[in-house]
Amino acid sequence: MTYKISIDQKALAFLAKLPPKIRRQIANKIDKLASNPRPAGVKIIQQDKSLCRIRSGDYRIVYQIRQQQLLVLVVGIGHRKEVYKKLR
Repeated sequence: MTYKISIDQKALAFLAKLPPKIRRQIANKIDKLASNPRPAGVKIIQQDKSLCRIRSGDYRIVYQIRQQQLLVLVVGIGHRKEVYKKLR
């Protein structure tokens, strides 16, 4: 099964501000979620059981898997120290 990827506008804006090398790394991680939304290293976020996160260096990609719609919704991208504060 291939999932459709949707990225929140705030996450896209943050991604656009990053240096090109880091942007490419994060974009590659997001693209891989289409074929496997639960890759090795995925963690369930404690506060909200419907959110998952994966690492990309010092950055985190926070997303929600909508199984019935075959959709991966990226709700946040940010530095590891700040990304969870922005989600609240």
